[in-house]
Order: sequence, then structure tokens, then C-alpha cells
Amino acid sequence: MTMESLRSSPAPKRRRQEPSRRDAPPEELSMDAASVKDKAGFLALAARALGLPAYFGGNWDAFEECLADREWKKRKTYRIVVSHAAQLSATDPAVLQTFSDIVENLAVVTRKDGTDIRVVIEPR
Repeated sequence: MTMESLRSSPAPKRRRQEPSRRDAPPEELSMDAASVKDKAGFLALAARALGLPAYFGGNWDAFEECLADREWKKRKTYRIVVSHAAQLSATDPAVLQTFSDIVENLAVVTRKDGTDIRVVIEPR
């Protein structure tokens, strides 16, 4: 090839590389637990804040099943922030513990497929 033919050749097309779902910043899902006093209230808040599907049954088994399914959420990284949790922690600490246990256990399992789920519980 001559130098002239190189100059007249069209530049190779570059494919625009889309960021992978794994590289995207985490989707932050906020749960304001200021008015939550019990398990039923917390699960209702979770359903709204996390956008759980309509078939969510309002119990821990259904919560775990919906989070594990994730067909209703397409992101690969999530950060679930529970704020104003002090009152709930004082009145029914088992709720936050069960929630944390479910999400942490699920996080271990879902890391195998590249999903990253994290929980932050803020007292205020």
C-alpha cells in the first residue's frame, strides 16, 4: 500500500462501547423508616421503596423471593439505604436484623452472577 492509498482510505468505524451494567454506579434505593414501628410497616415500606412487584406477599419469604428474582429490576448493583431506623431498632430490632440477614445472604449468592447488593442502615 502506498502512503496515498492509506490517506484516502476511510477510517475504520469504531464501535461505541456501552458501559456494562456492572460498571454502572449502584442504583440507590432509599427507605425512610421514620414512621415504621413493626414488621408489617417495614415490609410495606420495602415494597414501595424497592419497587417490589404487585404479587409481593408482605412476608419475609416473599421479600426474599422477590429480591432473589430481580426480573423486576434490571441493574446489577444496588445500594439499599434505610434511614431513620433508630425507632424501629428500639421497638422491634428483629425486623432490621432479619432484613439485613436476608439481603446479606442474597448478596453472597448473587455475587456469582455479578450482582452487587449492599445495605446501609442509618439510625437518623
